[in-house]
Amino acid sequence: VWVDENRDGIQDSSEPAVSGMKVYLLDASNTVIDSTFTDANGLYKFDSLLAGDYKVQFEQIPGASFTDANQGTDDSLDSDANASGLTGTITLLPGENKVHVNAGVIIENQQLVDVELTKTTNAQCQVNVNDLITFTVKVFRKDNSNELVTLSVRDSLTSNMTYVSHSVTEGSFNALTGIWSGISIAKGDTATMIVNAKIMTSMGGLACNTAWVQTQDKADVDSQAGNQLNTEDDIAKACVSLPIMLCSAKGEKVELMAPTGYLTYVWKRNGVVIQGETSNIYLATQNGSYTVEIPSLNTCSVAGCCPIIITDFCDCKNEICIPFIIKKTK
Repeated sequence: VWVDENRDGIQDSSEPAVSGMKVYLLDASNTVIDSTFTDANGLYKFDSLLAGDYKVQFEQIPGASFTDANQGTDDSLDSDANASGLTGTITLLPGENKVHVNAGVIIENQQLVDVELTKTTNAQCQVNVNDLITFTVKVFRKDNSNELVTLSVRDSLTSNMTYVSHSVTEGSFNALTGIWSGISIAKGDTATMIVNAKIMTSMGGLACNTAWVQTQDKADVDSQAGNQLNTEDDIAKACVSLPIMLCSAKGEKVELMAPTGYLTYVWKRNGVVIQGETSNIYLATQNGSYTVEIPSLNTCSVAGCCPIIITDFCDCKNEICIPFIIKKTK
């Protein structure tokens, strides 16, 4: 999926991709059987399909329309979607791949905007119960459009944190719904929100605070508001790490789990590779700082890449001496 800037129905090398667009797969009876989103390069995929007849439906973007279909002679560069974003019937033979089911999008008045969101924390990775953590959320413009962009942001604390206070440079924040609304930014401007939260549990592991652009009144060049895709630049996460207690003397283990779906994983303890551990699950039996790397990803999956911290601690009850008398009788 791409932005057809010159509206000729053909994708030029300079025309940008559309990420975050929802794409539906339909069967011969026009029933939706699967859905996905375009990635940062505007690409999407439906795989492991049976032979048969299908259609693809591209979701409409606010303030945009679909370009004319089947222009030119190169099927790899033209658009296959009609004015409603629906393709014609696509017949898939056994073992066949269809790699040129495309859609061109026209942004009305060509005013593409680019809003980015970042989230940071003032804390070091390791925190403890009752620590006060300050999160800073910023939304800012990276484009040169002269139009104002009105948007709202959703901020989500995890269950092991409780809200304490906040401040915003513009708009208002509802602590009950987590919605920061009334944001209107011009090119080059930044809006900032600070949220203070307290750690409320001793349950160890990562505690993360995620924020994303919930609504936006202008089409964005590389993201779509509200879809919460981690590959886009309108969502960000900041994490801290609560130590996990483990008693190695009792043979206790802690199961560490990374997201599924990748070919291989590299687990490390205190920065040293754990040989032979290449699955998404690792059973830790020692204290230390554990991290996992996914070679197919270029960046950390969470902001800051805080490790899982395991502390060796055996909670043994104190001996209690209770006096008693033994009498021997015949």
